Amino acid sequence: MFTHSPIPDDCPHCHARKAVVAPSGWWRAALVLGWVVMAAMVLGLGMTGVAGPFTVLPGVILYGVGGLPFLHARASEPATCSECGKIIEPLAEGPAPKAVTLSAAGTKTEPAAPLHHGI
Repeated sequence: MFTHSPIPDDCPHCHARKAVVAPSGWWRAALVLGWVVMAAMVLGLGMTGVAGPFTVLPGVILYGVGGLPFLHARASEPATCSECGKIIEPLAEGPAPKAVTLSAAGTKTEPAAPLHHGI
């Protein structure tokens, strides 16, 4: 499943309310379906035998050069503001988790302070 950071509704640049437009999740589903179609075409190419390079291969090449890049571009478009046109960055998830290690006995230990070698 795709996990993404939430995108704000209001533009942080021009402060327009409810102006942020993000690509639909259906584009990601279409991209997955596009790769399934490509796999089916390659499988079909392998099953056609001698006639494959002349019948199916041109379609596989055209689809791979035109169809999949289009789907990748649409599925990975960033969210933009409909008022000012600027790209909107996703909201931060929060502070990074603190590094905790487990000792051999299974108890939590805090990371050691870095050693300073004074010479």
